[in-house]
This record gives sequence, C-alpha cells and structure tokens, in this order.
Amino acid sequence: MGRAALVVRGQGVTRGGWLLLLGWVGCRGYLHRVEPPVVSPLRQDAADLTPAVLREVALARVAWEEGNLDEAAAHLRLAVALDPSDAHLRVLEARLATEKGERERASRILEAASEAFPQDVEVLSAWGRALLNDDCAAQAVIPLRTAALSGGGTDAWAGLLQALVASADPDGARHALDEWVVAESPDADGRWERASLAMRLGDACHAMDDLSVLVDVRGAEPFLLDPYIGAARVCVRYRTAQNQLLDLTRSEPSSTALWERLARFCGEIHDPVCAADAWSHLERLTEDVSSDLLLAQAAALGDAGRPSEALAVLDRVPADAPGARYQRARALRALGDPKAAWKLYARGESLSFQPEVRLLAEILVDVGRREEAATVLEKGIAALGPLHGMVRDLARIRLEQRRPEDAWAVLTRAAEVFPGAVRMEQATLLAESGDLGGALSAAREADAQHPESSVFLGEVVRLLVGASRLPEAKVALDALRSRFPADADVARMEGFLAQREGRTDDAIRWYRSAVALDARSPEARNDLAFTLAEAGQSLDEAARFAVDALEWDPANPSFLDTLGWVYRKQGRFAEAIVELRRAVWLEPENRTFLGHLVVVYEAAGRRPEAAAVQARIDAIGKGVQR
Repeated sequence: MGRAALVVRGQGVTRGGWLLLLGWVGCRGYLHRVEPPVVSPLRQDAADLTPAVLREVALARVAWEEGNLDEAAAHLRLAVALDPSDAHLRVLEARLATEKGERERASRILEAASEAFPQDVEVLSAWGRALLNDDCAAQAVIPLRTAALSGGGTDAWAGLLQALVASADPDGARHALDEWVVAESPDADGRWERASLAMRLGDACHAMDDLSVLVDVRGAEPFLLDPYIGAARVCVRYRTAQNQLLDLTRSEPSSTALWERLARFCGEIHDPVCAADAWSHLERLTEDVSSDLLLAQAAALGDAGRPSEALAVLDRVPADAPGARYQRARALRALGDPKAAWKLYARGESLSFQPEVRLLAEILVDVGRREEAATVLEKGIAALGPLHGMVRDLARIRLEQRRPEDAWAVLTRAAEVFPGAVRMEQATLLAESGDLGGALSAAREADAQHPESSVFLGEVVRLLVGASRLPEAKVALDALRSRFPADADVARMEGFLAQREGRTDDAIRWYRSAVALDARSPEARNDLAFTLAEAGQSLDEAARFAVDALEWDPANPSFLDTLGWVYRKQGRFAEAIVELRRAVWLEPENRTFLGHLVVVYEAAGRRPEAAAVQARIDAIGKGVQR
C-alpha cells in the first residue's frame, strides 16, 4: 500500500443488495457487470501525510459527502500533486472519476498508477477492476491475480473470478475459488459474494460452506435461507442443511418463516417425522391457521405413521377442502377401518389425482371388491394416462384374480410409455406372487430383448440370491460383470454376494469399487460403511461413508441404522441411540433396527429401555436379522 493510512470501505451489501443476488439460486447467474464500490468518507488517521495534503483530503471528504463531486475532484488532484508518492490517493481519484461518469479518465489514472506502483495491491486491484469494466477481462486477470495472492482481499479475489469467467476460463475460475477458500475467511459481504460466484461456477458445495457461516451469524433471514437451501439441494448435503435448520429453530423458536421452511424441506427430503413435528409447531405459533397448513400437517402425520393425530387435525378442516377427503380416507385405512374410508367415496365422483385413484382401489381390495378396484384403476388410466403406479396396481389385481393374460395385456398397453418395462414388471409381479420360475423367465427374456442394459440380468441375480440359489446367482453375476465391467450396481451385487458367502474382505473390496465407480451412489457408501463396521475395520472411515450416504437421503432408515451401528462399534453410544431411534421412528416394526437399539441400550447401561424395546420385538415376532 502507499504511505497513506486512509481507508475506503467497500460497498456494503444492503438488504436490497441481498435480494438482488437471490437470482443465482435458480439460474446460477450473477451480476453481469462489475460496478465500482461506492466510496465512503475518508478517515483522518493519516499521521504520515503533510498538513497541506491532510487539508486537501479533508476538504475532498467534505465535498464528496455533500455530493459536490467536482470540488472533491479538484481537492484530490491537488492532494496528488502535493504527494505523488501516495498510491491510495490515485485510487481514490480514479474512483471519484468513475462516480462522475468519467470512466476513460479513471482508466488513464489507474493505468498510470499501475506503472508507478507495480507492486501496490490496491492499485492492482483497482486497475484490474477498471479493465474488467471496460470489457477487457483477459487483461484484467494478471493484475487481479497478483493483487489477490498479495493479500488484496475479497475485492481482488472476486474480481479475479469474474475476470476468469468472463474470459471463458471456468477451470481457472474454479482453481482460483479453491485458492480463495484457502487464502482467507472474508467478512459477511465477502462470503456472500464468494457464494454467488461459486454457484455461478456450479460449485454449490463451496457456496454452501460460506452460506452456512452466514446463516450461523445472521440467523433465520428468509432471504438468506432460500439460497442456502438451494445450495444444499445442488450440493446434495441434505442432512447438514436439515441439522442447521433444526439448530436455528432452537435459537429462534418463534420464527414462523423458519418453521415453515423446515417443514417443507423435511417433506422434500422424505423425512415425515421431522415434517410432522415442524408443521405442528408452526400451527401452535400461527394465530390464523389456514386449511392449507392443516392439510400439510395431516399429510405429514399420515406419512409418519400417526393416523390418529392426522384425523384430529382433519376434524378442523372443511370437508370439501381440496385434498381433505384423500387425507381422511388414508388415515382411516391406516387405522384399520377401510369401510369408513370407502364411505367417503360413496357418491362415485370421478377422480383426477393418481394417488387418490390408487388409494380408493386399495380400499376396495381391503373390503373384498377387487373387480370394482380394477374398474376404478381402468377409469383412472383412461382419464390420466397409463401412469406407472396405476398400471402396476391393475396388473397385480388381475394376477391375484388368476387372470395373468389380462395382467400382461395391461402392461403391454403401457409399453409405449414405459419401453422395455413389460417383462421387468412381469418379473416383479411374478416374484411378488411367489412364482420364482416365471419371474426368472421374464427377467431373462427382458435381458435378451435389451442386452444394452444391466437392469434385467441384475434382476435375475437378485431373484436367485433372494431364493438362496447362490451358485446360480454367481454364474449370472459373472456374465453380468463380463458385459458391464464398470457398472457400480454390478460391483454392489458382487459385494452383496460375497457378504452372503462370508467373504468379508472381498465384499469390502467390491463395495469400495462401487463407490469409486459411482461417486453419487449413497447405497454403495452405506453398504461399505456397514460392512466395515461389522468387520471392525476402519471405523472412522466407515462413519464418514455413513454420514455421506445420509447427506443424500437423511430420512433413509437403513442409512440411519448403519450410522447408529458404526457409532456403536466406536463406543459412541449416545450418538448411536439418536440415530437408531430415528430409524425406529421411521420404521417402528423393523426388528433389525429395534434389535440394534436393544444392543446399544444394553451397552450404554440403560437396561430398562433395552427391556422395553425387546418387549416390542417380542410382540412383533421373534428373531432379529439384518
């Protein structure tokens, strides 16, 4: 820097500025031009300046504050003439020229300053910004990079990234972003700017890191939470975002905007327990509760397996509110009263919502009216098209009626919408009905018709493993691997088969291969984490893989069970109990999850809780298997 100790504050991001930048959540864009910062009044702590220079600087400050830009410019020119060795005064003079609309003059000032002060960080940063404003992005890269690497701060780093992007060098921009993250921890405005640029570069994870810090500092500001959640979606770090939102509700328990975002986010990531609790809390905070809020709460309670509570909420919703009948029927059926649910549809209106069509068909099957159920599905398919769920339900009913030709005809009619799926659906339905031979024949025929896909022969392998016909499964898997050597699902099947045969080291090797082949597969990470834990190997690594899997699917009960089991192996019993209890909340009758919870309660010395959970297992049925 020059001798002057004067400081110019960069332009702060006002609330309006934050709102202006929200556009990058959906389109990943950013402000297309780099506008120079507004210069704030100058500080007067410049003891190394002569009295004459200080006088001109003070007069310039006053004139600038009052909007007398010409007068301020005259005083700054005189200050520069009195002390031409101060680089900071040159930068101020250029910025003032820019504010006056004299961009060419500002560029000339900065160009001369860059020659006179080639190592001055402030000059280099300002000169690079000026070049960027003049659409000379490629030329701006060198001074901005030099300034950034020399401690130029947020202004220099942000300018460098924008110059690289404008120069069509996204790889260079991403590398610069990595350098920036290592080089400094900027203030709030800098983090926002860095997050915005990261999203423009498609690096949502870096953006989320900065936004997470801002959320911690600023709290549940809606204009900040929305981009944070948007970054979490793109980065696929759902569990991190969910936990941070939950932490915010503890620090800001009366924020209705926060509770609503939490409820919707939990619904989006398929965590009905979290969503139901959030909607219930929001209802308690809301004075004028709308039908929409109550219906959302009832839906989440139904998804969470709490139909009695859902019905209590629905009693406060008008019967003719859109969606109310569907939610009430669903709750009644879950409570074991399909006849009461059926009565809600006594008038026989046509249905235009696929889940409701399927629900009514299921209710009719429950009360022994399969043919009427089939008619409802046929009408739904005619009105809404051959949607997958209705087609499968109708085919299943025909198969239960011992009318396989009609079942296959239903699937065939849908073949144009789901090409190649007919035989696969046949295999699935036949396996569900206990016809393993028919299921294997259908899957093999589908594989012959579509040899380019690993799905159908993979289904053969799964069916054989499920039937404990392991030698045949191994033969089929060898054939599958020879055709698809780089398929992550094939590697997972190899790992699963090795586990079934007690070859733990081979299983771990195959699961590692699956993770390497598909970096976006949470299932492969979960498989590897559980197998490592069972083998007592690399438990810290197992925990990382289990947490990674949950980032993708935070409400997956199997993933929660795996993390709980890893924590148990590490002796982290309190954390293990939290994860295993969440798994049990989501699947309250899963004997495996309950069994693991018993083991951890006992290991933690909490024998009464262990005995209570064991009693639940005994009520469901003996035996605990993974």
